[in-house]
Amino acid sequence: MDTITHGIAGALIGKAIFGGRDLFPARAMGKDRVITWAVMLGAIFPDSDVFREFVSKNDLLMLTWHRSITHSLLCLPLWSALLAWITVAICRWRKWQAPPFATLCGLYAVGILSHIFLDLVTTFGTMIWSPLEWSRPAWDILFIVDFTFAAILLIPQLLAWAYDVPESYRKRAFFMWLVFTPAPFLISRIARIVGALLRILTGVAITLLQLPDQLLALAGDDLKIVVGQFAELLMNVAFHLLPLSLDFIPIHEYTLLIGFTRDTRRAPRFQCRRPAMLRSD
Repeated sequence: MDTITHGIAGALIGKAIFGGRDLFPARAMGKDRVITWAVMLGAIFPDSDVFREFVSKNDLLMLTWHRSITHSLLCLPLWSALLAWITVAICRWRKWQAPPFATLCGLYAVGILSHIFLDLVTTFGTMIWSPLEWSRPAWDILFIVDFTFAAILLIPQLLAWAYDVPESYRKRAFFMWLVFTPAPFLISRIARIVGALLRILTGVAITLLQLPDQLLALAGDDLKIVVGQFAELLMNVAFHLLPLSLDFIPIHEYTLLIGFTRDTRRAPRFQCRRPAMLRSD
């Protein structure tokens, strides 16, 4: 599930179950606001593993690392205690009222658990037993981005906001109507554009994979250097486009890519093998 939907779900749980308040009220920070922030941040935290992509040169890191130890049931107590300790330190520094450390651990645990559950029901799956087991269970009920499910979680919170102040509920309700009436048409348009772009990327990648073979067949003694180098360039571009187009394809426990191998006895590792015809002596 996308990170925004996880945050919406965490805020809803904090308000509906644990008596939290809105994240940005006019009054000062109190325990009720800290509760909502804790559950929401706990629901968002597991996706922090994506930041590793900024320091890695592995184009397949999204497949091998995402939804691993930060989404693990085994590591959940560790992350809950760490986030609770950081929250207590910040509240002491800012002189905010906050729940006890044990309560914060429970709130963060609920938020992280909601994230793991919502990722488990998607087509991509989650490594809930990492680092002991690197399999990716998936219940395959929802897609990784589901606008309908996000709206189901968001609308109750907006209705509570609209009717929170009786004197201005008409204005707030009218504002919601203005926002949500065109929203389905806008979302549908965005989905079509994104789908078209993915089809284009996949088509270009496949075309670029076919061109090197055709060019290499034409490469004789006179064209060996020029055509051979151009074919190798197209092959490299194709392998950079394929991981991008495959990010949104449902992935389960095992992924099969031509030219890649995986050792299932260890943590997921992918190795790229260059075609023999392109290897330099």
